[in-house]
Amino acid sequence: MLERLRGKRLVFIGDSLNRNMWESLVCILRNSVKDKRKVFEASGRREFKTEGSYSFLFTVYTLKFRFYTAHVSVHLTELVLLPNCLFHSCLSGL
Repeated sequence: MLERLRGKRLVFIGDSLNRNMWESLVCILRNSVKDKRKVFEASGRREFKTEGSYSFLFTVYTLKFRFYTAHVSVHLTELVLLPNCLFHSCLSGL
């Protein structure tokens, strides 16, 4: 996966649930790197529960992997069901 992400910037935006997924993915990706010293948090911080954005650098792959906190990313006001929607039959009773 890291080869496919070489030279890219991957960004997650979301709340604490998204941050947990992001942290898990960082751990998975970091464990696949042979030299762990080539992966580090860009600002040098060790605490990840206090700030609103985090950034890991995978220097061997020139990959930047970031997370930004946004407690309300989407405000759903109306559920729109499209006739060709895969979940239309499941959601039509809502």
